[in-house]
Amino acid sequence: MPRQVKAQSVGRQGERWFSALLPTTWILQPPLDDVGVDGIVVICEDGPLNGLEFRVQIKSSERWRIRDDHVLVRNVNRDSALYWVTGFTPTLLVLHEVSTGRGVFAWANQVLATHKRLISAAGRTVSLHVPLSRELKEDVWPRIGQELRALNGMLARRLLSSGKAIPLLRAVHALAEAI
Repeated sequence: MPRQVKAQSVGRQGERWFSALLPTTWILQPPLDDVGVDGIVVICEDGPLNGLEFRVQIKSSERWRIRDDHVLVRNVNRDSALYWVTGFTPTLLVLHEVSTGRGVFAWANQVLATHKRLISAAGRTVSLHVPLSRELKEDVWPRIGQELRALNGMLARRLLSSGKAIPLLRAVHALAEAI
């Protein structure tokens, strides 16, 4: 007989809950193989958000640990957290509490920005602190869309700036080699 452990059941409940909350024009594409995120959401609607996409990582638990008005998730694999903040597609972290059916959300780059251990490899795990004030409900999608658009704009500006810096970096490299 097939069996699933409690963690798998709780995880699936969170994924179904998240999928049910999405607007009908926001399409969740689950991965063929789970390699670090639970899916990619593609926005397919008329307007400025059309074609934007983001990764989503859903962390479900029976009951949240709360500290200082934040949901606390301990012992998150450092390599997974690093994966969420790399690449060109932002990752939305969603924390789901099965017992109450509530959820909170935050962008991985914002939650993990202060984690020096993430970059330094000083530890194998990190903790996530997501504000309770960022509750995930049906009316929050326009806000998430605006934040996604801002993140994409920031990324585009940084990529353009880095392209402008290439001649300067070549000159510094040549100068360093000459010295």
